[in-house]
Amino acid sequence: MPNYTLNIEIDAESLKKIYASNEKLTLVKQTDPSQTEVAWVAFYPFENNTVQWTESYAVYASQTELTAGTTIKKVSTRSAADQNAYAFAQGSFDLATPKQSLGKGQYQVIKCAVKPLALAMGI
Repeated sequence: MPNYTLNIEIDAESLKKIYASNEKLTLVKQTDPSQTEVAWVAFYPFENNTVQWTESYAVYASQTELTAGTTIKKVSTRSAADQNAYAFAQGSFDLATPKQSLGKGQYQVIKCAVKPLALAMGI
């Protein structure tokens, strides 16, 4: 899994404007081909800021209604690797099943729940 470091420098005058406006530095991530962006991390900045992360993914199920600005609360989750399928049944995800039909960066979730559940699934 790749590791990343982002260094952000902000001059003192810009920091004053950010704080006077009660704003935060917000990093967004594109989540799908339709260009949907999700606020990924937000913080009050300093002159020198470092954000470090490891690129890793998980599949999840949520009962949160997906609307703009909503924080997603996960009810089930499993670490995921691309080119794998994950069946969801009885409240949890099964182990990964390799799928040759999936390309690099693609995942599949299969809802196998016996009872009808109103769930959002995601990566």
